Amino acid sequence: MIHLSKTVRKALWLALIIFSAGNVFARSNETSSRPSPALLGWGFEVGRATETDVEELLADQLKLRREFERMARVGQDVLGKERVKALLGDSSRSDETLRELMIKIDEWWTKEIDGPIIRIANNPAASCEEASDMVRLVLGRNREKALLGGNDNGLGFAFEVFGYVQKRCHEEALDECNATGRYDHIIKIMLAEQRQAAMLGGGEDGSWIGPVLKECANYELHYVSTTDIDDEFKLHSVIDGRITLKPNIEGDTGLKIMANLKFEGEIMRGDNPFLQKLNCSAEDATVTCSPGGDPKKSAYAKIPKMTLKSKEFFVDERGMSQSRPVGEDFLEMIFSPAMVSATAIIKMPETPAITLPFLEVGGTGFVIAHQKSKVEEGMFKFTENRRNGYPILFEFTRQGKGVGEDVPGSDSTVFQVIHKPNKQPFPPRSTPKRVPLKPKPRG
Repeated sequence: MIHLSKTVRKALWLALIIFSAGNVFARSNETSSRPSPALLGWGFEVGRATETDVEELLADQLKLRREFERMARVGQDVLGKERVKALLGDSSRSDETLRELMIKIDEWWTKEIDGPIIRIANNPAASCEEASDMVRLVLGRNREKALLGGNDNGLGFAFEVFGYVQKRCHEEALDECNATGRYDHIIKIMLAEQRQAAMLGGGEDGSWIGPVLKECANYELHYVSTTDIDDEFKLHSVIDGRITLKPNIEGDTGLKIMANLKFEGEIMRGDNPFLQKLNCSAEDATVTCSPGGDPKKSAYAKIPKMTLKSKEFFVDERGMSQSRPVGEDFLEMIFSPAMVSATAIIKMPETPAITLPFLEVGGTGFVIAHQKSKVEEGMFKFTENRRNGYPILFEFTRQGKGVGEDVPGSDSTVFQVIHKPNKQPFPPRSTPKRVPLKPKPRG
């Protein structure tokens, strides 16, 4: 093991603080490569951040870059001389000089660095990744001081910055979900938050995820089924239904919520599902069907899994905010059709008219036609990996035909999965209070 003198250790400590901090927040010297506002984050794209926020963010980024560049040059001059003196065994004024320099570094950090760090972490124009860089910057400074014997008095400030970053990242998770319908990015943000919390000696359970999903992850399944029964008694029907799909939140932690997450709903009203069209016929008879029907069994749908292609914002090796494509389009859906009741009047030649008070429409034909997609009694699974757009996320048609109990049936159903967030107004702008870390359980 190499033993360093006290003077050399202090010199190395100061060098690491200056240069590691500069590396954490490295920025390109070319001002022409600054990101445009469209690449800043979801906060700007959805209107949470203003042009003023963008200007302030760029000003604070530039401020930090210039300050670290300036102090790096100063550090090279001062520490270079002290290092030479220490190697030559001359420590007559090294301790005093370095002690004075340490005080000046702390004063400089407080005066010039703390303010931009807080503002960037709390700026809605900054992406979650940019805000998180501020925690890494503070933790890097504290870590180097602690490793080299310095006084680590910056933990409280790190907690404060972490609180601002939590708020920024939670907002960005909500903004992307509200804007696109995508929700699987939330788990990534939660895991990154937990890693940073662990570095600070605490833990985060991700309980914030539930309220976010309840606001943004709401969908509607719109389906139109055209069904035919080709028996002695022939039926041709068109049923139009809309099912609201809400997140089913189970669990008291983020991991449990995301692991058990599904979206489901059912509907059974006089106007939904709606019997748009019904034609009845029979050989050697005149058949008159009612113009509408009443649902006797609800329509049900569940989405166990849905992923969407989107973009994520990140900070590249130059410290510039960029975006890149992420994810894939995939939908897994369970559907159960409604059973609709209509009435029919049958008139045979030279006989009185007969009224059929219950004529099942739609459900039987759908079941016969989609037997290959059946996963359990009355439930059918469909998957799709072609994205439609927004707010209609997926639109696809499933066709089938078959025979059930000697009754031929066919069906063609158009499904649409539509994003319908319960978006709330942005809260008034204010400096957030720090959310305290939850201590890790023992054992």
